[in-house]
Amino acid sequence: MYKLFSLLILSYMLIPVMAQQYKANWAQVEKFENILKEFRNDVSVFPRFINETDVFWYKMRTSEGVTYYLVDPSKKLHTELFNMENMLIQMAELTHKAYTSTALEYINLNFSKDGKSFMFSQDGTDFIYNLATRKLSKDKKENKEKEYLAPSGHMISPDSNYYIYAYKHNLYCYGNKAKGMDTTIVQLTIDGERGYSYSKYPNENPDEESYPAGRWLKYSNTFLIEMSDKRKTGKMYIVDMLNQPRPKIVDYQYSCPGDEEIGKYFFKLIDVKTKEITDIKAEKWKDQYVDFAYDNTEFSSEFFFYRTKRSWDEKDLCAYNVKTGDIRVVYNEVDKPYFDYVIAQTHFLNHADEILFRSERTGFGHFYLYDGKTGKLKRAVTEGNFLTGQVIKVDTVRREVYLYAYGREKNVDPYYYMAYRVSLDKSEMKLLTPENANHKIFVSPSSKYIIDTYSRVDMPFKGVVRNRNGKEIMKLKDPDLKPLLDQGWRYPERFTVKAADGITDLYGVLWKPMDFDTTRKYPIISEVYPGPQFEYVPTSFELESNKATRLAQLGFIVIQVGHRGGTPLRGKAYHRYGYGKLRDYPLADDQAAIKELARRYSFIDVTKAGMFGHSGGGFMSAAAICSSNFYKAAVATAGNHDNRIYNTGWIEMNNGVREKIVKNEKNPADTIRFETLPIQTNIDIAKNCRGHLLLVTGMMDDNVHPAHTFRMARALMDAGINFDMLALPASTHGLVGTEEDYFLFKMRNHFAKYLLGDFSGEEFMNFQRSSY
Repeated sequence: MYKLFSLLILSYMLIPVMAQQYKANWAQVEKFENILKEFRNDVSVFPRFINETDVFWYKMRTSEGVTYYLVDPSKKLHTELFNMENMLIQMAELTHKAYTSTALEYINLNFSKDGKSFMFSQDGTDFIYNLATRKLSKDKKENKEKEYLAPSGHMISPDSNYYIYAYKHNLYCYGNKAKGMDTTIVQLTIDGERGYSYSKYPNENPDEESYPAGRWLKYSNTFLIEMSDKRKTGKMYIVDMLNQPRPKIVDYQYSCPGDEEIGKYFFKLIDVKTKEITDIKAEKWKDQYVDFAYDNTEFSSEFFFYRTKRSWDEKDLCAYNVKTGDIRVVYNEVDKPYFDYVIAQTHFLNHADEILFRSERTGFGHFYLYDGKTGKLKRAVTEGNFLTGQVIKVDTVRREVYLYAYGREKNVDPYYYMAYRVSLDKSEMKLLTPENANHKIFVSPSSKYIIDTYSRVDMPFKGVVRNRNGKEIMKLKDPDLKPLLDQGWRYPERFTVKAADGITDLYGVLWKPMDFDTTRKYPIISEVYPGPQFEYVPTSFELESNKATRLAQLGFIVIQVGHRGGTPLRGKAYHRYGYGKLRDYPLADDQAAIKELARRYSFIDVTKAGMFGHSGGGFMSAAAICSSNFYKAAVATAGNHDNRIYNTGWIEMNNGVREKIVKNEKNPADTIRFETLPIQTNIDIAKNCRGHLLLVTGMMDDNVHPAHTFRMARALMDAGINFDMLALPASTHGLVGTEEDYFLFKMRNHFAKYLLGDFSGEEFMNFQRSSY
């Protein structure tokens, strides 16, 4: 008997101790959302320079209220612009109305030319505040300069003589009565129709006056029409289920990859004085794209435009002479397999005498200076194994450029925007923002000062004023996060892991719940967006990041991590990694990141991994759960699961398209066709789904058509796969209103059920129906 009892004890001791089952913390989700609602403090500074001087103002909202500050860097002056309490008292005395402390939270200040006073409006009353006397008065609207404003949907010419607008797909114009012009409305075009519209917004109500497709040039009352002919382009159809009294069909032109008729893009010129219309003959390649670049007609009678091959691997910068009709190619650029269009930039200096152009010809994005008249390359302005990004300002007097660059400094996160001053004529590149953080700078009108706001995901914004060499000379007001931290809000954490190749560094962010417990095991969920145009992984301070922060409160570790092929910020080789394999390229890196984090942190349960994403992220989430058994649950929202019916430009650029020569006996000149490279779809791998998948679509989505989700659903049904699906009747590509709230609950509950084993969410929803 004793031996039997001993064996029972021993066998009990050998049974693995089961991990404690934790329920979804719905109460904490609600607490977190209430914290965000209550916390109204500003977390960053946005300076506004006064009348092209280096003096600026900004506002900061803390738990004590809103304060407006005036800064003069030359005097190192940093002071309150006005006393809020006194200002409200003076307003009440002038209007006999009562004002709360929040009345002036969102006003815009317009300073007088001498900078000694400013005007603002509140509740229909215009006020003027004198900075010297600190007295407030009503604006009597005397001695104001006359402004000629255009009615809604109309565009006024540079000399204010004419107005132009679109109506029923055609153009109309009339003169400005205040300038003594004839106000008779004249119809300029008669050939406009659906698919060939002169309206900037052709899919909106054509029976309402709207902005025209194009822009005024500075040359002699000339309007440049920028339009397309999509009359032969195929259509898509969605059904407005909520339309009263009956549902209605909504159709729109939409070209798909490989289509023969994708639309033609072109320019026209119209002289609104003579009513003469000129077709600009700019076609070089079949199915080319054209885009406006720069108006120089005030100085040289030329405007500049781009034309790009349908294959996205060759483009011209052209100049069109509005007097002669001549077109000259300034420069031609070839880039295989396709151009980066996210950071692509061209800057025209000194009335286009010089052109600053960004190219990835060395594998890294750098700027090159061209002669604007001859098109000859003058010099490389930047070079090296790093990338340049957005130009902030060009100082043509000092011959300097202020810009961002990435990956140049050792031991600095390559995703951080670092600001530099670069010489146009010498090999000089001066770092202006040395802190290992993400920077956003504002260069003062004189270029003597830089206002720098920088932060990291784990560090709130810091605002400083620097001189032109980057030396800090003043500090600005810091945000007040104490009310947030006192209630348990946690900073996210930046991390670095290796990609699936074991070599490439990947960078990400990790969120923990507010009640994080190091002794627990947490399921891990990856919020994804595969790019390739950009990785939406935060680098600056945020109170919340999309849905990740809130989802973590339920009892999860949530991450966002970049992957090879996801962004142009890491160089051409990194960015083009996914070319031709849009479905599969990010999947291995996401798994590798989660596995490395699980080895690093004992609180991560790698056996309970999930994924969710929207649009391309929805595509990736469904692909992930259908490609391996690694992910146990996924939510795919508005996913482009069948890229054969997604838009032409995006798919053909990132997946590949090639010209094909065919015989055409009826029209020998028409021998070029285009065919796409093989397109991977989620429909092809739906049968492999082994986890719990929730498909979501907006029924009014005219970007990623609901057919993507329904085709995926049918493939899952045909394979006998159990899945969940949610169709939101009013939502477009972006979820709207209560439908978004409903979706957020359904997503959280999906992960609660299948990663935490907690099916009590429906009870919470019924109890908290007003907020989900």
